[in-house]
Amino acid sequence: MIYSHKPIGFTADLMAVGCFVEYLGRILLIFRSGKIYSNVWGLPSGKVEEGESFLDAAVREVEEEVGIALDPGTLEKVCDDLFIEFKDGNKFIYGLYRAVLTEKPIVNLQREAASGYCWAFPRDVLCWSLIEDLDECIRIAYP
Repeated sequence: MIYSHKPIGFTADLMAVGCFVEYLGRILLIFRSGKIYSNVWGLPSGKVEEGESFLDAAVREVEEEVGIALDPGTLEKVCDDLFIEFKDGNKFIYGLYRAVLTEKPIVNLQREAASGYCWAFPRDVLCWSLIEDLDECIRIAYP
């Protein structure tokens, strides 16, 4: 469940970020194969480290997971922070970013996190097996 405002009694377990990496209207999705939330499509994403800003975490996660070095000045914050509660009970504050690229980057997957990737139009992936609540994040970013 995604909330745009902090629900009463909401206590986040962590802070996390996700980044839509976009090229020619298509977004980069990775097929997650890690220890948690595997066998689903998702964004390059992950936890915000202590002392790290949401923006810096987004840049770091994209580079770590797909090998694309982004200039922080080119990232756009998609919306105010979101408050997310997964069905498994995990609660987190989520910063959502977008990087629109003018050249198609080389993707170098971190195999511990993902076993595949694809470039797809946002609306085309809404029926795919997506990580929980990614469909709603897509609708927020691409209304």
